[in-house]
Formats: sequence, structure tokens, C-alpha cells
Amino acid sequence: PRNAEDPSEPIFLENPLDGLRRPKARHGEPNPVSDDELDTLLTKAREPYYTAVMLAVGAGLRASELSLIQRKDITSERLWVSRGKGEKSAAVPMQAQLWEHVRHFPAGRIIEHVGGVANGRAMSARSQNYFNRTLKLQGVCLHRLRHKAAELLRRGGADIATISRFLRHEHLSSTQIYARATEAECQLAVGTLRLPTPTTSKLQVP
Repeated sequence: PRNAEDPSEPIFLENPLDGLRRPKARHGEPNPVSDDELDTLLTKAREPYYTAVMLAVGAGLRASELSLIQRKDITSERLWVSRGKGEKSAAVPMQAQLWEHVRHFPAGRIIEHVGGVANGRAMSARSQNYFNRTLKLQGVCLHRLRHKAAELLRRGGADIATISRFLRHEHLSSTQIYARATEAECQLAVGTLRLPTPTTSKLQVP
């Protein structure tokens, strides 16, 4: 803020927030799409959104990454992410159904071949608009499919280190957000919880 009489001078000579402890950010929660939502995406989504879904779930790719993946980056064994977050490169093991989907694609960027654009922000915005308005899946976006990939790996028995490598996280703390149990899973587990029946002696009043 500036002084109204002299705009070149600040209102306060010192920052009143200096010395205050910054509050810790609230730890995130996983936010995967539901199984029903994923089923709708895989059975009803048209291109380029179907391929975007396959890349986001099958390879755990971010929108910025799936928009740039080229056919030469993919083999039956792995998918090479050459420009990941922070411009880091890494290989992702190839998922069987994803390989069957892309194996016959021609050279060039995968998403452009199916009518998409090689721009992460544009693909993210267009996909969310399509999922929400056309498929009536409110709140569904590409990044929640990355969360779903982590959830499916965890369900399959993968440990957090494996999931972390698949998602290409630098720190395990990031993976813990994606791979922790969802609220729905906790509710389901609590529904099966049975407390032991107290013995007669414990029920007697002294």
C-alpha cells in the first residue's frame, strides 16, 4: 500500500506481518473419480477426450504431459515422459490397455492425432468442460484421473514407493496425498467393524 499524500512512500515503514509464523498448509486429501465416473468416461467419452483419459489413468500423466507425448515416446514396455513437471524426464511402465489403444497411431503427438491440442492448459479446460457439460460428470477433470491411477495401484497392492515412482513424485509426502485411503473407503471399512461383546463380569456395576 502507498501513502495517499505521497504515492512514492508506503503507508507503513515496516511490514506488520514480519516475524509472524506462517501457518502450515492443510494436508491434501485424495480426490479420484469414482468407479462409476471412470466407467462412464471409458464407455462414452469421444475423442480427443477418450485418449486423454487413457493417458491420465493408464500412465498417470498430467495434462501438460499427455498433451506433448509423441508416438516415438511409447513402446510396448514403457512410455517416456521427456518434459515432465520441472522439465524432468522419466519412464513409466506401459499399461496393456493403453498400449493396445496407441500402438497403431502414426508418428507425431498422440493427442493431436485424435483432434486434441498440444497445450496442457487448453486440454485441461476443454476436457473439464466436456466432462461436466456433455457427460454430466460434475467436478470431473483430468487431474482427478491421475488420483484414480494412484488409487487403482494401491487397490492392486502396490506400496507407496511404487506409486511414487509411477507418478514421478520427488517426495513421498506428495504421493501420500494421492495414495491414502479415501473417505468412502474408510466408511466402508467402518461398516464392517464389529466391537467385541463385553463379558458379563465387565457389565456388572460395582
